[in-house]
Amino acid sequence: AERERRRGLERYHHITGLPMNTTWNLGKLLWLRNHEPEHCAKTAKVCQCQDYVLLTFGAGGFYTDGGAVALSGMWDIRKYAWSDELLETFDIDRSLLPEVVLPGHQVGAISREIAARTGIPAGAAIVAGAGEQHAAMVGAGVTGRERMSVSLGTGGLVGCFRKQCPESPDTSADIRNHSIEGPFP
Repeated sequence: AERERRRGLERYHHITGLPMNTTWNLGKLLWLRNHEPEHCAKTAKVCQCQDYVLLTFGAGGFYTDGGAVALSGMWDIRKYAWSDELLETFDIDRSLLPEVVLPGHQVGAISREIAARTGIPAGAAIVAGAGEQHAAMVGAGVTGRERMSVSLGTGGLVGCFRKQCPESPDTSADIRNHSIEGPFP
């Protein structure tokens, strides 16, 4: 049983680049399904906060960026796509998930209602952004080989740019797609 559990953790890490835990959207969705099935049945979309903000400001649908999507726990970092294997394993309908775009991709325009409430001009472009750690890496110049950054604050992160997805035997390592480059070649 322990060997099978370990194999499952290694496979999950190979697909997502993440350690298996309850931090990711997958764990929260499974908890909701098991403990509050009536609420889970009413769920129209599974998204992160920034995805919902884009929608309320006038995006033409639910969008998430190629860096933040890794935190869903359902993203295949090697295929740069939602993991068919994980969606099937956990019986998750793909229509619940947002469309994935690279940061900087326009997803809509500021609506008149939002313009009136915020002072942002109606029609201003709404673009997908990037999470703070991904943006910090780009700001620190980690956009090519032989560059890395260390960010310490509430949490700590060492970030580096890799052209190839590393094979890590350490299932506690966190491997994600880069915000600028998107998929690994």
